[in-house]
Order: sequence, then C-alpha cells, then structure tokens
Amino acid sequence: MNFRDNKLKIIAVLVIFILIVTNITMFVLNKRKLAKIEEEHQIVISSLESELSNYGNAVNVYFTTKRIRAGEPINKEDLITEVVPSSMFSTEYITNDKIFDTTLAKVDIQPRSPILNSMLMPELVYDGDRYFDIVADNFPVHLEENQFIDYVLTAPFGEQYIVMSKKRVLKVEQNSVFIQATQEDMTRYSSALIDAFLNPGTTLSATIYVEPGLQNAAKVYYPVSEKILRNMELNPNIVEVAQKDVLERRRQIFMASLDINETEQAFISAGRQAVFQKLLADMQEVRARGTSTMDEVKGLESNIETEDTGEEGTGDTENAENNVEVGEDTGE
Repeated sequence: MNFRDNKLKIIAVLVIFILIVTNITMFVLNKRKLAKIEEEHQIVISSLESELSNYGNAVNVYFTTKRIRAGEPINKEDLITEVVPSSMFSTEYITNDKIFDTTLAKVDIQPRSPILNSMLMPELVYDGDRYFDIVADNFPVHLEENQFIDYVLTAPFGEQYIVMSKKRVLKVEQNSVFIQATQEDMTRYSSALIDAFLNPGTTLSATIYVEPGLQNAAKVYYPVSEKILRNMELNPNIVEVAQKDVLERRRQIFMASLDINETEQAFISAGRQAVFQKLLADMQEVRARGTSTMDEVKGLESNIETEDTGEEGTGDTENAENNVEVGEDTGE
C-alpha cells in the first residue's frame, strides 16, 4: 500500500514538474515572440513617424460644398476647411477667406473641390461705378444672373456696335437687367438709346460670354454723338476719352449706316418683329419648363460623356429668370 502511495506521489511530482517546465518554456517562447512583435511594431511606428515628419504640419484649406458657376460670388457659408499636409500644400490653395470678399469664380467649381487662386478672378469696383438698370429691344432668352454680357446696338442693315463690354448681370427682371456700370458705360448707354429712338430699324440687344473667366472683354467701338462726347469730356468721373478725331470718323461711318429708305425700313421692321415673336415664344417655353439653358447644356455634355462609359448622366437643374423684352421699331 505504501509502495502504491509512493508511486502515485512520484507520478504527481513528475506531472507537476512537466507542467512547470512546459509553462516556463511557453513563457520564455512567448516572451521572445512578444519581444520580436514589439520590435517589429517599433520599426513600423518609426517608419510612420518618419513619413509623417516628411508630410510636415497640417494646413487648413478651403473646399466648396456646392457647385459654383463661373461669374458667381463665393459665399463663405458654402465653404468648409479640410486639413492638408504642408508637404502637399501649394500656394494655389486658399487659406484666408477674406479673398472671397473681392473675387468671383473664374470657372465652374464642382462640389468638394479645393479652391485655388487660379479659379478666382477679381471683382473690380471703381469709384465712379454705380448700379444701373438697362433695357433693350431683346435680351437673350436664357439670360441668367452672374453671366457677363456685351450690350450691342445693331444698325438697320445689321452693322453691330458694342456699347458696353463684359458687364456682370446682377439681376434679371421682367423688362430690364440690373448691372454694375462705370460713368462712361452709362453715358454711352444714354447715347445708344437716343440713336435707337431717332433711327427706325435700329435695335439694342445683348450677347452672353461663354467662359467669362477665360475670355477678355470685347473692345467697345460704338461712337457716341457729338453732344454726348462733349459731355464725356466735361465729366470728371470719366478718366479717359478716346481721341476726338477718331470718334468723329467713327460717328460719320455710324451715321451712314443708319441711312435707310421707307421701303427698306418696312421690310426690316417686319422681319425683326417676326424674330422677336419667336424669341418671345421660346422665353415662354423656358419659363414653363423652369429649367435654364446652361443647366440643360451641361446636362447634355454629361450625358454625352457617360454614354461612352455606359452610364447615365444627369445635369443639375436650377430655376432662373429668362427674359426677352419685345419692342416695336420706332418706325412702325
């Protein structure tokens, strides 16, 4: 009996010894493994820290939250800031929101895009500038706010003279357009109105810039009347007036283009009235749709692009006031 008890004790001691040795072995092995893992982690951490140091400090730059069209002001509530590593920072990025107080979008800016200096153009304001309402025989059917226009006088036989160049449209009303104009612009506009009133078959209209941020302003070459020229020379708010002899020669050419007989006047008036009626019909259709042409054009471009990839494109839709004022020729 004692022999059996001793044997069991020996076996128990051996089992305990084996367990202890096994545990010690596992502990040593695990410790070595953990040390190796820790060493590997330290290598990774050092590598990441090195990469982070290469990126440099974080810089906040401005991104858009919505689509901004060319010519539109950039409202601060439509912006967010995102963190960009200084190593990836470019002087093109905008970091000071004060710049948006005096600039407009030069090109279309898509949502979630960083705003770059090259995407902005200055909103020029001169001491003599004033807000001003203008009228015309017809404005473009799809004229919208923040587009840029040339204001044009057309002689009876089609000769065109630019009266004002690259004016930003601030508001489109039923019968007028609200712009910001210089003293010279307003004086030329007054002269063009009088010429249109006095010369049957003469019309006033506007044309829209396609990419105002990329296109230079057209040269103004409408020759004002002699009385208006004298007024411009006296006006201290008009900084520069073209040479008088040049304007006089242009005026002579312009007046010759207004020479028209009664028969020609009748045909021209009837033809232009028919054109204006078609524009009026288009205006009414656009209003009924409630969709601006610029959105439709961009939607069409998107569809054309996605057709190549087998995807269906959609264009943004925004309501806009599109207006045409149909005026009768003064000779009718």
